[in-house]
Amino acid sequence: MARPITSKQYLFQLNLIYGAQAFFMLVFGAVAFVVSQSVQPLEESFSRLLLYVLVAAVITSLTAAHVVFNLMIQRISNGIALKSKLQKYLTALLVRSALLEFPGLFASVVTILTGSQLPLIAVLFILIVFFLLRPSSGQISQDLNLSQPAKGMLEDPGSTVGE
Repeated sequence: MARPITSKQYLFQLNLIYGAQAFFMLVFGAVAFVVSQSVQPLEESFSRLLLYVLVAAVITSLTAAHVVFNLMIQRISNGIALKSKLQKYLTALLVRSALLEFPGLFASVVTILTGSQLPLIAVLFILIVFFLLRPSSGQISQDLNLSQPAKGMLEDPGSTVGE
C-alpha cells in the first residue's frame, strides 16, 4: 500500500535529489583541484582544444537544458491531477539537472587532464545556475502554471500531493 506524500515531503525529496547532484559536482571539482596540482600538463594545443570543447559543452548543455525542460513542461496537460503533474515535473527536472551537471563534471575532467584550474570556473558557474534553478513551491507553481487550488495544495506543507 502506497504511503501518502505531503507537499513538504515532496519538496524535501526533490531538493535532496537536486542537492545531491550539485554536491557530487562540487566534490568532484574539489578532487579535480587537488589532483591537478600534481598532474603533468598535456600538450598546450590539446589543452586549448579541451578548453574550447568545454566552452562549447557549457553553452550547448545550458541551451539543451532550457529547451528540453520547457518542451517537457509544455507537454504536461492542465487537465491531469496534481499528483501526475508533479511526477512529470520530477522527470523534467531530473533531465534538466542532468544536462546541467554534464559540463560541470566535464570541467573537472578537463582540470585533471590539463593540470589547469581555469576549467573549474565552469564548475562554479554551473553550481550558481543549479542554485538559481533549485525547485521550490513557487517555482513549481510557475513552471506548471498551476491553478489557485493546486497552488494552495503545493504551498500547504501538510497537504497530500502524491503517494
